[in-house]
Amino acid sequence: MTEALENMLQVITENMDRAKLDWQSMSMVVGINGDFLGRTYGYLYTGDSPLALTTVSPFVIAEATLAYLATKYEEPAVYPVYMLVQPERATGKFQVTFEDTDSKRWAVTPENHEEVRERVRPRFE
Repeated sequence: MTEALENMLQVITENMDRAKLDWQSMSMVVGINGDFLGRTYGYLYTGDSPLALTTVSPFVIAEATLAYLATKYEEPAVYPVYMLVQPERATGKFQVTFEDTDSKRWAVTPENHEEVRERVRPRFE
């Protein structure tokens, strides 16, 4: 794990809403528009059950997130539109998935919120 990735994961997990809950895994969707972070939303899980909704201020995570993105992409013009961050607390496992073009891939609506919650649930082998 790179220092930039480790820093981003730490900033997100320490500053997200409900960070003090006893969660086992988490998924956080981060909207990206060039060098500006937009909407963030996610879910906390415990075992097989969803525990709570969560979010984190884009302003709080911007510096660490943009520093991480700069290690993956050459310039903000080519940054993805969304990033899905999925750490597992007990094992230290994590996944970061980028969505380069489909801004609706992880979009939440009243009709699909449960489906999206399960679609972004971390699954580690």
